[in-house]
Amino acid sequence: MNNKYLIYAGLLFLFFLVHSSAVKVFQGSSFVPELLLLAVIIFAAMNSLPETLWFSFGAGFLLEIFSAEFFGAHIFALLICGITAYLATRNLTAQELAAPTAAFLVIGATLLRPALVWVYQAGVSSLDLATAIPVGVFLNGELFYTVLVNLAIFYLLRAGIRYFPALNK
Repeated sequence: MNNKYLIYAGLLFLFFLVHSSAVKVFQGSSFVPELLLLAVIIFAAMNSLPETLWFSFGAGFLLEIFSAEFFGAHIFALLICGITAYLATRNLTAQELAAPTAAFLVIGATLLRPALVWVYQAGVSSLDLATAIPVGVFLNGELFYTVLVNLAIFYLLRAGIRYFPALNK
């Protein structure tokens, strides 16, 4: 196994621990960055599609651990966000994450993830496997603050990646 993948797995687990701790400490707050979503975007910009799919699946699976939604909602959402970030960095722009591209990806993924979780949950509830959750639970005004926090943290993470040349190989 490549050292790069071990480093990515370690970072993914570290981001999961920080994210789950922040959610517990700041219960009900919208100022918790979605570190696993940001990691998926960065990973999608730097790696191939199969690697992005596996990384997105792993991040979604970690989010499922403390999720109250039907199992698979976060996996589905992060897979779609990872594929979208991969395709956007390969087909629409250069592979390097310039500031406008990064802002577009972070804002889009931050808004897309809860919408996809709601669509997944609505699909499951239409099969009478779970109770329906109103769309306002996922898409509400607090999402604006989450976008701002995600943008700030993303640019910090993007700047920090430059100090780890082993991740860019």
